[in-house]
Amino acid sequence: TERTVAYIRSLKRQTRNLRQSQETEFSILQSIEDTKLLLSHHLRSSHCTVAISCTAAIPVLHGDPGKFEQVLANLIENAIDAYQDASTIGREIHVAVTENAEGIELRVRDQGCGIPQEHLEKIFDDLFTTKPLGERTGLGLSISRDIVTKFFRGTIQVESAIGQGTTFVLRF
Repeated sequence: TERTVAYIRSLKRQTRNLRQSQETEFSILQSIEDTKLLLSHHLRSSHCTVAISCTAAIPVLHGDPGKFEQVLANLIENAIDAYQDASTIGREIHVAVTENAEGIELRVRDQGCGIPQEHLEKIFDDLFTTKPLGERTGLGLSISRDIVTKFFRGTIQVESAIGQGTTFVLRF
């Protein structure tokens, strides 16, 4: 019952209108768990796992947890796709939460196929995708960038190397 409630709560938060805001203080770790639950079928069918590490005492953000979970879902979905394009064993997506004097940092890392250097400059552009026509919209990362920068006043960056994987770094 608790898993069903968490799944429905996460689904409802992610399907709300982006213009509406449900600002509150929320647990980053709970949002990660809710997103994992929402994506559990896709993770399982892709033979991927999500590992979470946290060195922050009580990592919380102020804002709309649904918007934050949408960003997480986009990043995790992209990591799953990166493993589909690579012949990697042990398909782990690592989500790390740390805190320092400047705030909270969240890293989502895969060891998939990586992103070609020439695509890194365009990765957050609207409608840009590296997938074949009709497979993806090219909006996930641009929406994620907008949510992180406009709603949470944070930053999002990408680090990637072909054959070694990709890391998205969010700072709040």
